[in-house]
Amino acid sequence: MIMKKIRLLLTAIIALASLTASAEVNLKISKSEIESTVRNQPQKLKSLTDRFASGDSTLSREEVATVYFGTAMMPGFNPGAKYTDVENAYSASNFEEALRLIDNALASDPTNLALLFKGYGAASGLGKADRAAGFQKRLLGICEVIFGSGMGVSDASPYIVARPSDRDEFIAKYLQPVKITGSATLGDIDAVKMKLDGVKDEVILYFKPLAGAK
Repeated sequence: MIMKKIRLLLTAIIALASLTASAEVNLKISKSEIESTVRNQPQKLKSLTDRFASGDSTLSREEVATVYFGTAMMPGFNPGAKYTDVENAYSASNFEEALRLIDNALASDPTNLALLFKGYGAASGLGKADRAAGFQKRLLGICEVIFGSGMGVSDASPYIVARPSDRDEFIAKYLQPVKITGSATLGDIDAVKMKLDGVKDEVILYFKPLAGAK
């Protein structure tokens, strides 16, 4: 149901983009506002991050955006962080170990989509419905923030991501295209051509890393 809704929204956006060069996106918060919170209100960011990590469903989309992009603005943020131990345990279907490693990794990298999706998969595989629901709330919150960060169908209004792996997870597991037919890098923007279920023509979607998160 969620994916069907997203495809319908994309169809509407694509139709709108053919009529106008710009449109209002969903997020009602600016990068400068998030930067100000990171710089001047670190305790607020920590409080929001703690609520996000607990799966708090009362967080607004703007508050999730503050956590997602604010985390990427913090000193020491590594957008290319790899978690080979998680990959190995998850690939081997050792979900108990994978979940333990994922929890440890999320303690310092709470908005990593790859970790959250694997956490959801591991918890589901173990039959831990409550834990799976918690991961789902977090990963959907981030995907909705990415979806609302730009029009996506124009390089003038790309989707903004904190890390390259978030782009890949967003495409593969949130948009779930029938097929990816090509990709190209245009400066600091990635253009990905894909076929979406329910959308007649192939679509090119544009992604840009948050400044400094490359």
